[in-house]
Amino acid sequence: IGYRGIIAKLVQCGLLCFGLSVGHDGVDGDYGLHTANAVKQFQRVKFLTIDGECGPETAYKLFN
Repeated sequence: IGYRGIIAKLVQCGLLCFGLSVGHDGVDGDYGLHTANAVKQFQRVKFLTIDGECGPETAYKLFN
């Protein structure tokens, strides 16, 4: 949480493609609470460690 930039936008776009909300501001490049919660939802569905971070395993599942 707290990261801002193009990587955050890519993660947010990936989450949106899976139908997960990243907050009312949408893809804004701010990895905030709403994005972290969407990542947790994604991790839960994909049976990954639920930590809200888009680490290597989560990124792999999100983008492959």
